[in-house]
Amino acid sequence: MKLEWSHTVLNIKDSVKILEFYTKTLGFKLSDRGPITENG
Repeated sequence: MKLEWSHTVLNIKDSVKILEFYTKTLGFKLSDRGPITENG
């Protein structure tokens, strides 16, 4: 059985450090990003 993870939302303060960790260390791929507004 293959386990897949599609999307997640992270509320972070230092996007440069966390992006580097998730992409370089864990091998994740960034699909999109942007601010979340009050209405989602």
